[in-house]
Amino acid sequence: MKLFSTLEEIVDIDPTIIALGNFDGLHRGHQELIRVTKESGNAAVFSFFPPPLSVLGCTPVKTIMTSREKAFLLEKMGIDLFIEYPFDNQISNMPPESFVRDVLVGQLRCRTVIIGEDYRFGQQGGGNCEMLCKLGQALKFEVKVIPHIMDSGSKISSTRVREAIAKKEFETAARLMGRPYFVMGEVIRGNMLGHGMGIPTANLAPSIYKFLPPSGVYHSFIKLDDENFLGLTNIGTRPTVADDKEIMIETHILEFDGNIYGQTITVEFGRWIRSESKFESLDALRAQITSDIATVKTIHHQTQNFETLD
Repeated sequence: MKLFSTLEEIVDIDPTIIALGNFDGLHRGHQELIRVTKESGNAAVFSFFPPPLSVLGCTPVKTIMTSREKAFLLEKMGIDLFIEYPFDNQISNMPPESFVRDVLVGQLRCRTVIIGEDYRFGQQGGGNCEMLCKLGQALKFEVKVIPHIMDSGSKISSTRVREAIAKKEFETAARLMGRPYFVMGEVIRGNMLGHGMGIPTANLAPSIYKFLPPSGVYHSFIKLDDENFLGLTNIGTRPTVADDKEIMIETHILEFDGNIYGQTITVEFGRWIRSESKFESLDALRAQITSDIATVKTIHHQTQNFETLD
């Protein structure tokens, strides 16, 4: 798959079929758009980066998936081109008709556009499915509108996925997305206290855009290269040993003892175990982590059918 994220790169491409959307979480509704797109020809997915609300608002908007995670999954889905169109104030003020005429048709020369039925585009979201279909007739391109995918009587949406993650309901999130919620990142060096306690951790510094579960300790699954491992993951500020202001993700990988600094791992979240706590000593922290590891093993024996990215 080819990824295009600058205007200079985007000028040189000629996609035929484009799926438009935010695609945050790549949930089952998004997957239906992608399925139809792949059936139609040279398949491209178009979204904006940074997230539009991050430009229009004051703070970065948290997304279920980072750009890297989204690209990783889109490639696995068989998408040929992933276009992350640069979003700025100029684009935000572009009228819907100009976006279609200048970007979709003029710049990308698309022949078919695939959208969900609630897709909005252009200045202040002024464009909708009806407008896009009319513009398609006038500018000679096809528009396919994909109905909502429903779950438990309600449409599947990124909002529902975020709500499930915020409530630590990872089985619900996995059902809506068709895969577990995960964090992907490069392992960085920490303060090595885990190694000193005999419980080493793989540490990730999450993107400022990443929507994370509440701070706490979780049962998890770790994917490293082509191998899967059981894990114990902590999200938080490490109050006992550091009390950082920035959130870190620390994972003890069970039955693994290797140097993976600089390597990319994927952490899939299974079940919440406990809240993050500050302990009086490292010995007390070690005892609690030992207990948490036993809890992870118990959970794993009870739920060995939890789906992974494979």
